[in-house]
Amino acid sequence: MSSSRKLRRALARRQNVPFRRAAEGYDIVYGPLHRYPWQTPELNAQVARLNHLVNEAPAEAIPELVALIERHPDVPVFYNYLSAAYAGVGDDERVDEVIAENYRRNPDYLFARLNHAEICIQDGNLEGAAEALGGSLDLRALYPHRSQFHVSEVVGFTYAVGLYHLKTGNWEAADACHLRLHRVAPGDRTTEAFCRMMNPLPGIFHEDDREEAP
Repeated sequence: MSSSRKLRRALARRQNVPFRRAAEGYDIVYGPLHRYPWQTPELNAQVARLNHLVNEAPAEAIPELVALIERHPDVPVFYNYLSAAYAGVGDDERVDEVIAENYRRNPDYLFARLNHAEICIQDGNLEGAAEALGGSLDLRALYPHRSQFHVSEVVGFTYAVGLYHLKTGNWEAADACHLRLHRVAPGDRTTEAFCRMMNPLPGIFHEDDREEAP
């Protein structure tokens, strides 16, 4: 069995079991993690439905998401989905507008920060990216009151920090992000995307050389 397959099976076995990343000092949660007052059963059901709609029919999702944001301007996940829907129909200008609005309204929401940071990196605004990522580029320092993070938060933050290091030419730090992604979420699309950035030539990277997830 390949190392990658073993890692994916290990992740599947611990879906609802947090584990501690000793170096970072927080627990990574692979099951549901409810942190915000807006995560009511009703809104959670809408979020799950819209997640599917954005992926399958982004044009249909856009008017519904615009209406939801008007009713719930402080629910940041709707902005995330709206930016993804605009991306799905190729409206890049609206993507940037929605991401900027989410960051302005919901600066404490990690994914609003990450999306803003990635745009800054693409635009060469490294100072803005570093500010969005917390200056120290450390997830625990950015949210010192938290002891748990969902795996998607860890992956998203590590990916954005890795992009920042690639942009600044810090290959050693970028590779540390590369390794962390493979330990935390092997086989994830974000991990694979960063792997391609680190190793653009086929055959250079071998997953068997990476450590298995704890």
